[in-house]
Amino acid sequence: MQNFRKRGSNLDKGLVKLKKLRLQRCLTMQQLSDASGVNIRQIARIEGGESKMSNVTLGNALALADALGVDVRDLL
Repeated sequence: MQNFRKRGSNLDKGLVKLKKLRLQRCLTMQQLSDASGVNIRQIARIEGGESKMSNVTLGNALALADALGVDVRDLL
């Protein structure tokens, strides 16, 4: 089954934000995982569009935001 997301959807915005912030800081997914304590597979699912940032636990969202040096609202 193919995934037919529309460009500009909220799902695209969430994954683009996380990946953009990670790449701006020259971090690999593994480095972000190590710094945040969030499983690398969860990060990959968010960036790959399989999971929404709005469905991530508050603890994981805060950990990602802290590791990236941003406010958690910047990830949503």
